[in-house]
Amino acid sequence: MTREEKMLKVADLRRRLKRISVRVKILEEKSTREVYSNVTKRYHYITEYVVGDETGIITLVVWNKSKELKIGKTYDLRDVDVAIYNNIPRIIVKDNSIAKLSENDIAYENINIIAPSMKKKRR
Repeated sequence: MTREEKMLKVADLRRRLKRISVRVKILEEKSTREVYSNVTKRYHYITEYVVGDETGIITLVVWNKSKELKIGKTYDLRDVDVAIYNNIPRIIVKDNSIAKLSENDIAYENINIIAPSMKKKRR
């Protein structure tokens, strides 16, 4: 990570963002499934994880099995996007994103699992 690059926190991920950096701990693997993209007109595999930091938890989506993430490990993610799906933000890891094991582990007891990051916004 370069000096000018800023690591965002999960609580900062409330709107669409492009090419951001975030440090998260992998808490759970939810599912892997095949989806059809209207943009690429192809089928893709996506794997969903629950991840978190000191400020909350959020869903992380890995496209095309491009990254092998291990439960219980902390990763520095670079060049990831935040997309909104059903009014809920998600971190999107694409083929060109970078997932590196972090030198700074996030302890389980420091993860804020009751933060509203994954809850639907009320209108």
